[in-house]
Amino acid sequence: MHSSVCFPLKAGPVLGALVLALLMPAAFGQAAKINSAEEERECGPLVSTDTQLLPPKDYRTDRAWLSMVEGQHFPPEVENLVKPKLSTFGAAIAYTLHGYPNHVRALATLERLTEREKTDQPKGAQYSLDCYYRRAIRFVPNDLLVRMMYAMYLHKRGKVDLARSQAEFVDESAGNDPLTRNNLGLVFLQLNLPERAREQLGKADAEDPAMQALRRRLAARDALPSAASGVPLGQ
Repeated sequence: MHSSVCFPLKAGPVLGALVLALLMPAAFGQAAKINSAEEERECGPLVSTDTQLLPPKDYRTDRAWLSMVEGQHFPPEVENLVKPKLSTFGAAIAYTLHGYPNHVRALATLERLTEREKTDQPKGAQYSLDCYYRRAIRFVPNDLLVRMMYAMYLHKRGKVDLARSQAEFVDESAGNDPLTRNNLGLVFLQLNLPERAREQLGKADAEDPAMQALRRRLAARDALPSAASGVPLGQ
């Protein structure tokens, strides 16, 4: 399994800066709890009754079918929104997200497609982008990268409290992993919560190279805590 995901630049500066950490199972707190029955009514079942479709798998840990799914439905020309593999980009991405609901690159591509088509449910997609994020979280609630992406999605749509709820869940679950703390700090900056971003430096090794992006962003805002201000920021 790869320890990082490089998003296309078109995914946006903050999303492009996120790095996929190797995640440990989270202890589910009170924030962002899931009502599976309600979610299934609104966003459909995770396991299709269509026997021709593969059951969903965790993108982080189970890649047995990944090369087949990506080769048939999510090749580079689809990820870069150059040429659809099926009749529409939305249909190809939807198939990918059926097989791997927490496929972060497919989610990022679908988000760019919603911006291009100016609708939360692009042509060919079975559900809205909001539903695809919720389906990913329902399938693997401890995928903290998906939750951070969803927090930024919600924030861009003015759902500030819901966005913060997702970020708080990550804060409760991330432990002292520097990659996740770095990413979460970037998300808190996107949510206009610089104090919460600064706190991340104290929840992991602030001198770890994985924390460099957050420290650079804080330094650019003249917002580094005094204890870290003398630490080199790197290149």
